[in-house]
Amino acid sequence: MAAAATVVKTGDGPEDFFHLEFPWELNNTDYLRRVLAHVTFAMRPVYEQAIRAGLPCEKDGLGNEISPETIDAYYALKHVRAHMDHYLRVLDASEDFLISAVQFLNKERNRLAHENLAGGVARLDLERSFGMAGRIIGVAGVRFAQDNLDRLQRQYDAHQRSKEQRRNAGPGAQRADTGAAPAAPARRGPAQGPAQGAQGPARGPAQGPAQAAPRPAPAAADEELELREALPEFGPRVDMLRQILARYKERHNVQMCCDLQELIKHLQARASAVRQLGASIAQKRASYDDAYANNDFQRAQQLQQNIEAEESQLQQLRDVAKDSCFFGLQTGKGLTGQGLAGQGLAGIGLPGKVNDSHEQRMILSRVLPLLLADGSAAEMKQAGFLKHLVQREREMRPLLEAGFKASELFQAGATMQQLRDSGLGGQDLRRVLQEVKGSMKMVDFRARGCLVGDLEDAGFSLPELLEITSPADLQSADAGPSDLAVQLFAAGASQQELKVRGCSVKKIYEAACSQNRSDSPLVLEVLRQLTAEELWELGFDQDVVLHWSE
Repeated sequence: MAAAATVVKTGDGPEDFFHLEFPWELNNTDYLRRVLAHVTFAMRPVYEQAIRAGLPCEKDGLGNEISPETIDAYYALKHVRAHMDHYLRVLDASEDFLISAVQFLNKERNRLAHENLAGGVARLDLERSFGMAGRIIGVAGVRFAQDNLDRLQRQYDAHQRSKEQRRNAGPGAQRADTGAAPAAPARRGPAQGPAQGAQGPARGPAQGPAQAAPRPAPAAADEELELREALPEFGPRVDMLRQILARYKERHNVQMCCDLQELIKHLQARASAVRQLGASIAQKRASYDDAYANNDFQRAQQLQQNIEAEESQLQQLRDVAKDSCFFGLQTGKGLTGQGLAGQGLAGIGLPGKVNDSHEQRMILSRVLPLLLADGSAAEMKQAGFLKHLVQREREMRPLLEAGFKASELFQAGATMQQLRDSGLGGQDLRRVLQEVKGSMKMVDFRARGCLVGDLEDAGFSLPELLEITSPADLQSADAGPSDLAVQLFAAGASQQELKVRGCSVKKIYEAACSQNRSDSPLVLEVLRQLTAEELWELGFDQDVVLHWSE
């Protein structure tokens, strides 16, 4: 047997295993694929038990029922989300954890399956996937899958130490932390040395020569590499800002250079916040393992709660960074640099005046008009300015004329009315909705002024409309014509389909009555399906309850 081999178990029996040769030199994408495979094997028996208990089978995209022998992690976790009450009874886990685990793991699976990992899997995302998968497999109680994941975690940890040793051995060491080990050296380009390649992706022909933009001093190179690992959006954006800065430096535009330099500092502070929060989570995980091994379960429980809270904060930071890295650390949920520092994460606050949102708005009010006048759409997108451009410009026509696609503006926050005012017709708007299909949720469409009818006209099917609808979307106070429950009911959604998505019985009844007379067949059918308790909840008297409960 070759020395470079490991044992992978396929069951609990003594012969249920095989030897995997040459397990080393996996990249983070490979590790993520294996993590999700272990989740698949853990969820299959749980899914099989759910089917035997009478739950309907999960269906694939073609409407075919998926058997327990062939279901994968994605559809198994979708089944958990759709039948949360059942899985809360059979799995020893909280609803908050199951929802967050399903959302996170399926998001990572979708990025993997849809080839949205051009930059690889970030180390923090992979480590969080290990953590989420470990807890899912743990509550599923499938021992061999847990053993396999534990072995993979140890292999990954040893692999990281091995790479660190080689990285520190000299300039020839390779970095593979972003999940694209074979591709990482290629990004340097044939004419670049190791120090240049460590600074991030090589510039394309349209971006000008690499040496035109000022680079960090050698003493800061290691720190910048860590920032690039912590926040994938940091590298491309800071590279583009430096290239733009070099251009305005040649023009002797001092104010523009000062403004761009402040924005670069802010990007560095943003990535530093993410890095420090990730380090805090890793430290708490190690403390949790020690406490659990020493039977200090009370401390382990407290650490687990702290880890979950910080993981949520980290995800918020990363989600915001996908749209923009500017305007402080506000996420809309009360997460600020000062708040993080107050939890013991010293140094996460942003430096100097860059921490002032008003100051940043002033900077962007000077920078954006100049870039819009003489820059390119590609430059502004890569630098992270698109969302701010949409917020700043009331009219979308100048942005369309600058080269931005209407679907990009829509995703960045432009409303349907703004796109109509820019001259787009009905066919153009339908094309916009079709292009963003699969990348936005119902709450996003409604925030931009889309009605369910608009989405239907663009080709959204009823299952697709329901798929992007969350319980929070259905919690509005009234049942007027613009209410989502009313629109979905009118589009053909059944009472059960609305109930499983958190729609109240009262809202369903009001949705039916808003489109029909109270004695219409449709309303009577809704009443026929309600329980006595639900009829009482709607305020019907005893005679009506007894009539419909017979």
